[in-house]
Amino acid sequence: MMWRQLEKAGPVLLVALAGTVGFQAAGARAQPEEDPVDTRDLSQLSDQEIETILLEGRVVERENLDVGVTLPVRLWLEHDGYRMSAAYKHLDFERKGLTHFEKSPPELNFKDSFRYERAAYLLDRLLGLEMVPVTVLRRVQAHQGAVVAWVEDAITEQERLRLKLAPEDTRLLIRQRAAMRLFDALVYNLDNNLGNQLWTRPDWRLHLIDHTRSFRRQKSLPEGFTKRPVSLTPELYGVLRSLEEPQLEAALGKVLSPGELKAVLARRQLILEKIEHDRREYGDPFVFLGMTLSPDS
Repeated sequence: MMWRQLEKAGPVLLVALAGTVGFQAAGARAQPEEDPVDTRDLSQLSDQEIETILLEGRVVERENLDVGVTLPVRLWLEHDGYRMSAAYKHLDFERKGLTHFEKSPPELNFKDSFRYERAAYLLDRLLGLEMVPVTVLRRVQAHQGAVVAWVEDAITEQERLRLKLAPEDTRLLIRQRAAMRLFDALVYNLDNNLGNQLWTRPDWRLHLIDHTRSFRRQKSLPEGFTKRPVSLTPELYGVLRSLEEPQLEAALGKVLSPGELKAVLARRQLILEKIEHDRREYGDPFVFLGMTLSPDS
């Protein structure tokens, strides 16, 4: 939970939606109240406590972020002595038939929904990854939408590469990016550009944002995932093997349709089959990061 920090003065790096990379928030904000709340440290709060702030917090400031196609809003919330920032998205769009894109293949029955932000957060926690920011669904003024905890003091993967930054132990990058690739395949996220991958320092934690175009109904894996060997920790492998339909239904049944849930389960099975193939092809030391499993595992 080290990534949850108090809002600091100055421009903040955010990532635009729908294929847009990082930018710095601009434009005037509403002035804070004359008697600002006596803020407390957010870093030690649990997910449930963060959810409470996002759900019940009073919106004291807001800023329109004129980027991407979904035009998100940045909110500042206050609740019980805490003050935190969040991104708010309320687009819930579906187009029947074939939708053509400038830089990606056409898609049948294209959908872009704020509900998938909540679904990604819940599935991330089921898997024990803690890479997706805490997300709740609530009404802000006239619209129901997703309120996503802001990742403070972060740089995008694009910025990291440009500045040639990396931790001394590069295994921190390797393990987290491997988990990201598996998660993207499981939720069928084809919109994970370099701007949607945020790094905080000095902990070098990877945070994944913008999942409004995930959870497609394809019962196949993205081509980019199938063409390269899979890597994951033994812990993630164990959780993935134990992930069954009742567990998934209990966690995600309110935000995903039955067809979307079945597609997740179908992709989970294909991922497990690929893991077993790669274990035979490359061996356990290659597939399982940081540990060699016994032959009967």
